[in-house]
Amino acid sequence: MAAVMFEAMDGIGTDEAALFEQLKQVEGAAHWAAVQDAYCERYERNLEEHIQSELSDSEMRTYREILERRCAASEKAASPAPLRAPNAETPPTADLQLSPSTGAYDRSEVSDMLSSADVKSHGPLRSRPSSAIRAAPSGEHSPVKATPDLATTRIAEQLHDAMAGLGTDEATINAQLGLVRSPRHWVAVKDVFESSYGKGLVAALESELSDDELRHCRGILRANGVELDPAHSADADIAAALDDAMAGLGTDEGGVYRELARIDSTDTWHTVQTAYTTRTGKSLPAALESELSSSELRRCRALLRGQGVEVTPGERTADAVARALGTATSGVGTDEAAVYEHVGLVEGAAHWEAVGAAYHAQFGKALPGVLRAELSDGEWERCAALLRRKGVALVLQEPSFPSPSPVPPEEPEEAERQARDAPAPAAARPQEEGAPEPTPESPPAQPPSPAPER
Repeated sequence: MAAVMFEAMDGIGTDEAALFEQLKQVEGAAHWAAVQDAYCERYERNLEEHIQSELSDSEMRTYREILERRCAASEKAASPAPLRAPNAETPPTADLQLSPSTGAYDRSEVSDMLSSADVKSHGPLRSRPSSAIRAAPSGEHSPVKATPDLATTRIAEQLHDAMAGLGTDEATINAQLGLVRSPRHWVAVKDVFESSYGKGLVAALESELSDDELRHCRGILRANGVELDPAHSADADIAAALDDAMAGLGTDEGGVYRELARIDSTDTWHTVQTAYTTRTGKSLPAALESELSSSELRRCRALLRGQGVEVTPGERTADAVARALGTATSGVGTDEAAVYEHVGLVEGAAHWEAVGAAYHAQFGKALPGVLRAELSDGEWERCAALLRRKGVALVLQEPSFPSPSPVPPEEPEEAERQARDAPAPAAARPQEEGAPEPTPESPPAQPPSPAPER
């Protein structure tokens, strides 16, 4: 069963039908605990946490319902109560409760019930009535502390061995931290480490690793939603990681994108800039501009804006957007990427109208007409699609801005007016045969003189 459930959740996608089919074969709480132990021992992963990471909220509700029904149904197939000696005390049992965080049954309670029942002496444990199986109230935890599983204990042991003696095995530390799957799992690993070796795990890591190595460890844990030390400021880590990505020959663009993706607000962006300047003495925006190409810079700005960060103060004002669009469409060629970037900053119909007014005031032209003249059909449609997302229609029309009064035409010359007003000449009389046609430039032809007398 453990193998089938692993295959249903391994790789890309989850086969929920196969997973639920296996859950329907669970024969009770003790059986489910045994399946979890087998899963952890074979795959070094907590089964309940793995299921929770793969299912949606509605699927988790289905998972809990199936598990409750199977545990309740096991009562019908349970063995009769074992015979006891007249004075034998009934072993104390506790009601089985669902874990409030995962919706699954706590294995430590199952283990305590099995041990208290003394299976060897009295035979199999009679399953609890269905009324005893209930979900723990919200916010409450089981009174019995969960026993760490084998995988958790092994991670703590491997981390201790990697830091024991002379030198530190950083590769082993990184590999073991990569096995931590959730904040709750990380707390369990730290508890095992402290109880086994008498010192805190975070303190041990800080004493054995350099700042760069600690930052790498934080990145490994953060990939699974875990903070090495929640009290530590992540902003300084982001600034340091950005410095590392741009230091030396070449630039790690992927590292830059990865760290910028962690900035989730304008306040954080300002804090990271301050931390970067404190560390390097340089401006972070200036460093990015010197290390990245235009397309890479646009990607960085788009990444930050997608998380609600205002990259440059006042960059969304109508004047700023109009100025940027004017720069992108002026000169030889058009910077289409810059056009898309700044059209994407428009926030609505009123904002777009203000941008158009600012553009007309700065450049004396209608912005839609300039875009239509500078862009191809596909580029024009892309801009229109960007604006449609903001409820704006990109149409060609004359601007509604006031224009100067038209200048009256100049008075025509006197000669031209007289020529225009003069009546048309009368039709010319028919000419004799052979006589040349009179022209305006020459006088009419004279009749031939008579021949002399003999």
